[in-house]
This record gives sequence, structure tokens and C-alpha cells, in this order.
Amino acid sequence: MASYMRVGNSARSTQDSCTEQDQLYGQHSRNEQGVGNTEDSDYNNYLSSRHYPDPDSDNSHFKQDSHAQQNSLSNQYCSSENGTEAAHKGQQHMNGRFIIITWSLLVAICPMILINVALLVLVRKFSVDITTLPYPQLKSPTPDIASGGAYFIDLPSTFLIFVSSWASSIAPLCGGMLITLASYPICKSYLARMNHGEDKDLPTPYQYSLVIRFLNGGSFGAVWFWLLYCCGWQKRERQSAPVKQVAAVTICTIVLGILVLLADTWLHIATESVNVVTWAAMSLPRLSYGLAPHFTELNCTGAFKARQCAMNWTNNIETLLDGGVSLAVLNNISTLATTSSFSDHRGTFAYMASPPYEELSSIDYTANTYGLQTQCRPITQQCKLEPGMSSQYASFDCPGAVFELQHYETNFSYNENGGGRWTMLVQSNYFTNSTLLDCTTIGLPSPYWESKAVSNPFYFTFGAGFPRVSDFTSGPILQDPVLLNYRGGTGQAAFVAYLCNTSIYDITYDSINGSITRFDMSISNDSVGQYFQAPMALSATNIPLLQAAMEGAMANSVSGDELGQKFANTYSSIALALGAQVIQRNPAVIAQQRVTRLLTRLEMRPFFTLLALNMTYVVIGLALATAAVLAVSNRAVNDFQNRLSVFGLVADRFEGSRAKKGARNIDKLFRESEGRGPVGRVVALPSQEGGMELRLRKGTTVSSGFVD
Repeated sequence: MASYMRVGNSARSTQDSCTEQDQLYGQHSRNEQGVGNTEDSDYNNYLSSRHYPDPDSDNSHFKQDSHAQQNSLSNQYCSSENGTEAAHKGQQHMNGRFIIITWSLLVAICPMILINVALLVLVRKFSVDITTLPYPQLKSPTPDIASGGAYFIDLPSTFLIFVSSWASSIAPLCGGMLITLASYPICKSYLARMNHGEDKDLPTPYQYSLVIRFLNGGSFGAVWFWLLYCCGWQKRERQSAPVKQVAAVTICTIVLGILVLLADTWLHIATESVNVVTWAAMSLPRLSYGLAPHFTELNCTGAFKARQCAMNWTNNIETLLDGGVSLAVLNNISTLATTSSFSDHRGTFAYMASPPYEELSSIDYTANTYGLQTQCRPITQQCKLEPGMSSQYASFDCPGAVFELQHYETNFSYNENGGGRWTMLVQSNYFTNSTLLDCTTIGLPSPYWESKAVSNPFYFTFGAGFPRVSDFTSGPILQDPVLLNYRGGTGQAAFVAYLCNTSIYDITYDSINGSITRFDMSISNDSVGQYFQAPMALSATNIPLLQAAMEGAMANSVSGDELGQKFANTYSSIALALGAQVIQRNPAVIAQQRVTRLLTRLEMRPFFTLLALNMTYVVIGLALATAAVLAVSNRAVNDFQNRLSVFGLVADRFEGSRAKKGARNIDKLFRESEGRGPVGRVVALPSQEGGMELRLRKGTTVSSGFVD
């Protein structure tokens, strides 16, 4: 420190001091000639003969010189507010102050800016909007996966993590550059206190070493020694302002680096690869159903004409118009359509839908179609049973209708001993309205039924006879009063009758992810009703189908009400399938493609936390760079900042007067930089006090300073 203060004296004082120091070094050199060739004992004797002035001793001459120098310095610095700069006028100054500041600023802020820009560009360019749908009405009712606040990026999660992890890797380097920028205003403050004689706020030698350690990349190590000094030294001096300032800056950079590391770790943990469903508009697939063009013409309009258009008439015999289409749909092997069911509080409906295919599972759509709903209630107890001459026949008299049950198909003969099984007997009658007084059943005289047509909904009665009911079920339904036994005993012949109505609807529904989310319906006109009722009134078609429907319902029902409901649902599906002969496929109303993609889920909170911490480096760097530029307007600040380093301290210790001279850069303080022959080597030798001291040795010459 005293060496630097001599630089701040007048040119004459500086020259005298340098001359005196050179003479001292020369004396040391002459006195120590040949030491390298002596034995260790001789060298120890030499060391014991050495005597250096002790500032703490009673040497009045030393004290007078010291006080004189201090007064000279105080008078010089106090006489001018910018005393240090005045002392350096006409001398060489360290170059590169603005280059170092600019370089430190760029290294401190550019990596963080580049990382932030890279992350923002990647998120912006590859972000996938999973909340916007081509058709919002087809939005899934399930919870939105994006509700937690995240970006979904079409990039591998490992790539995003790799980019973000550079922030925590570069943070220590950026922190070191911030300390370099902070060193300039700290040095300016140091010189200001020194110039104003505020010695109590200047560092002690150990504190000075701490400052050097902080400013020369000490980081954690410097903080550790500073903590030991603060907490371990019981009788230490009060910490000076430079120590506090540089310690505060270093700790702030360390804390900021740790925060970046924590934010980066948080982002790593929160970032994951997930399967996400996205949507895209598509050309409309043919998922709706409507009448084929022929069945919308005028000659098929109206209930009766529609009935004629829906059936073939040959020799007064009615058959299906296109039985192959209807039977393919009925047996679920058609590529045209299939029958599906939907149930809600309004009941159960059978509707026409597209057969499943590979792409259909990934399409959400709205479609128009036709649907049927059948409802049945038991009327067995409202009718009168009159057994016939054998168990195969029974007369069943109901209000508004007469069933003459006959054995339609004999697969087995009836055996009283239980060897065989009778086939179920079924019969149905259709009526024009709910009064059940106007019958349209095929088989009546031709002039009568040809002029009849049903309404929508249409009504019918249905009866089934079981020659031996125990062949069909053994469940609790045998005890239900809806089942009328007429041969004594629940295992013998029985009969059941239902009054049913079937409604045909124009249906619009939404299918999302294979599930029906909306099912709107309106009653179809009577013409459409005829297309689905007429095939069911054809006895050659309906008897075996209704027989199979009743057998299946009887085997799986426990009550008469359940039997009627299951039969009604099956009836709707059969009627819908037989009516498929008049329909065609049409484009869906709207449709969108669902695509399951593997995306990276990037949480917003850790992402923006990391960006904010990265930008903190930028803000602090710009602030410190501004302070540094203002500080180095005094050239002495840059000179002192360069010497406040390990290089400056070593040069001051070993380079003699050369270290006190002005120089363009710190390298010029060392004679080795000139390349003019060999220079002394630093050695650690035993000291007189029992420790060690650093010396320069050149050949056999050992000195405390530069050896010429």
C-alpha cells in the first residue's frame, strides 16, 4: 500500500523513493553475493545478521519519515478533490479499460439473452394450441389437460431441457464477469476514501488480501475465508467498506446463480412428455343417413304412397324392396350402416350409424340419421283367455283386437313326458292410431288394407304363447302375473300380451371420442314412418324375427316389465335394420380429426421464473457496466483496479521500482515481459523468525526483490 501511495506523491518524491529502493535492493544484492554457495548454517547466520526497520519499534527516525510521508500525502490529496488523477498527470496509464468493461458486460449478459431468446423462439414456433377446435361444439366434456397452465411443445422434452440447462451452467461465468464490473466502482470508492484520509474505512492487510481473493475469481472460496474472518477472528478490526462491498456483490452473484440452478431443476422436474389430443378440420366423411333420392319423389310422398314405394308387390304378394341390404344390416355385416343404441332419461333409442372402420375412431362429428323408440306395456290381464282344443291353440280376446294364436313353425313335436320342445307362438296386429280400432294387418281382404296406412308413431299389439314355458326360462318371471298360465302349473303352457308403440325420429347427434354427447330428435313425417313400419307388417319377415326377439328377452328377464322393455329395444333394432333398404349415406354435418401426439408439457411457472432470473443478470450487468464506465473516467481508477490483483501484488513484492512506474498494461510491470535475458526465480526459504519467506534467486544471488 505504501508503494502505491508513493506513486501518488510528487514526481520528485517518487523518484527519490524509487532511487532509495533501488539502492536498498542493490545493497541487498551486494551483501548477499555468494550466499547460494554457503552451507545452510552460514545462510542462517547471514539471515540473523539482517536487520529491517520495524514500524512498531521505537525507531524515531522511521516514525518521522513515516509521518512526513503521511502528512505530505494528506496535504496533496486534500488540496484537490481529484488528487489521485492529478498525481498521475504526465504518467502512463493502464489501457483497455473500456475493452475490459465491454467484454465483461457481453460475457455477463449475452449468454443469458441468447438462452432466453432461444427458449422463447422454440416455444413460440413449436407451441401447439390444444384448446382451439375447428368446431367448438365438438369440445370434449372431459377436463382440459391444459387447465394447469402449461405450453405444449412439439419438440422432444430432452431438447428443451438441454437448452434450458445452459443457464445454470453459464451462471457462474456470468457471475464472475459481474464481479469484474463491480470492481471499478469499488476501486473508485476505495480511492475516494483514501484521498479524503478516511483510513479507518480502508482495509487492513488481511482485508486487502480478502478483497484481492474476491476480485480474482474467489467466489465460494473467498466467501468461506470471509466468513471465517467475520466469525472466527475474535479481535479483528472493523470491516472496511471495500470488503463489505465486494463481499456483498460476490454473495449476490452466488445467490443468483443458485436461484438459476433451482429454477432450472424445477423446470426439469416439471417438464414431461405427454400424449395430447389435438384436432384438425377435415373433409366431411359420409356419416349421416337420409332417404335415397327415389324415396323423396312425389310419387312416394304421403303415408300410403310411401308404403307402396317401400315394398315389392308381385301377384298380390308383398316382399322387401331390397332384402339383401336389410338383412346385411340386421346381421351386422353391412358396409352401409349398422344399428346402435342410445339411452338417457328419455328412454332407449335405436339409431342408424356408420359401421366401425379404422379412421372412424379418430373422428369427432355431428351427423343426421334416423332413430326408433319402442315402448311396450303388458295387457295380459286385460284380455280374456279361452284355451283351444289342444295346447297348441288358444283364443285370446282383447279390447279392440283378436289374436288367433296358431302353431307357426314346428321344429319339435310336443311330448307330455318332456322329450321335446314346442316352438314359441307369436302374432302381431298393427293399427292406424292409438284407439286400436282400425287394423292394418296384412292378410285382411285386399280392398280393406290397401287403403290403410299407419301414423307416426304407429301402434301394435303383440302376443306370444309358450306351449311349455319351462323350455324358455326357469327364472322369477314364471311367477309374474304378466305371464298367464292356462294348463295349470308354471312349467306348462303360458301366454303374454303387450300393447306397443313405435316412434320414428329425425336425429342429430354429436359423437366425440366414440361417445354420444348430444342426441337431439324430432318426430319424422308419416312417409318416413311407413318406410320402417311396412317391412315389420310383413308376416313372412316379422314372425321369425319377433319370435327370436321374444325368446332372447324371456331367457334374460326376471319380470314382465323387463321382458317388455327388452323386447321393445330389440323390435326397434329389427325395424331399423329392415328399413335400411330406403336409406343412403350422406356427408356429416361437421367433422374434425382427432390426432394423438406426443408433446412436451412445459409448465409456465418454472419457465418464466427461469427467464426472469436470466434477465436479472442482464439488468444487473447493465447497471454495473454503467457504474464502471462512470468510474473509469478517472484514469487512476483503472490503474488501481489493475493493481488490485494477484499480478499487482506480486509485481509490487518482487519487481522493485519497476512495479511503481506507470505502464500500459499489467504485464509491463514485470521485467520478464521485455525478454531481455533470464530473471530471478521465486523461492521459499527459511526465515530468521522460524517461518518462511519468499525470495528471488538468480544463480547464487538471493534477494527480497529484483535481482539485476
